[in-house]
Amino acid sequence: MEKILEYNLKINLDEKLPSLPILHDYKIDEIKIENGKLIILSNDVAYHDDDSFAYTGIHAKSVCVEFSLEYKDECDVNMTILHRDSKKKWKKYRKYYGNEFIGIYKDFNLEIINPMVSFCQINFILFGKKKNKRFHIIMEIRCDKVKYTFTD
Repeated sequence: MEKILEYNLKINLDEKLPSLPILHDYKIDEIKIENGKLIILSNDVAYHDDDSFAYTGIHAKSVCVEFSLEYKDECDVNMTILHRDSKKKWKKYRKYYGNEFIGIYKDFNLEIINPMVSFCQINFILFGKKKNKRFHIIMEIRCDKVKYTFTD
């Protein structure tokens, strides 16, 4: 079974921004950019029955989130990686653009924390670990549509 939820971020001034399903603590299995879309795949859905999409009656094993990039190129995706220093303060570690991060994301063992929605942009906060260090990654995505596809 497949269930699709779609959201439009290119709205008129008198409309409300959508509330997106929050895939909190989901592990990211794959990230790619193709055909003007950023695609995030998680096969970690079956273990999270209490999330924001549960009200829809969806019981799935995996989710694919597709972001239709606004300008249809990899420049629509930026990643800023933060890490804690010895004084427990968050410091900027590195900034990546588009496919630059796609090549190394598996090194960070990423999990989704939450999305923040604005007009034609979503900021995803991700959590990652690499060599016993903890990282927060802010993924800025300029997009006009978001599509969630849940599958059994």
